[in-house]
Amino acid sequence: MAYTVYGTKGTLSVKNWSTLLAGGMGQPLEEVQVPDQDRMHLLLDELANALDGKEARLIGFDTGLVVQEALEALHGKE
Repeated sequence: MAYTVYGTKGTLSVKNWSTLLAGGMGQPLEEVQVPDQDRMHLLLDELANALDGKEARLIGFDTGLVVQEALEALHGKE
């Protein structure tokens, strides 16, 4: 499965939710190395910020539900 975005300067694609590919206009897509991150640690930091009343980059339930419904629609589940 891949999600591809076409722009005026090139193309970005995410393949299998883990591989980033990029290419300029008319160029083939090539894998882009993305630094490993401890995503759980980052998530917990954001949760701590939210609990402390600070700005946090977390997705709320309403937005999460919209995303889930969109994914299910793409997969033909209603």
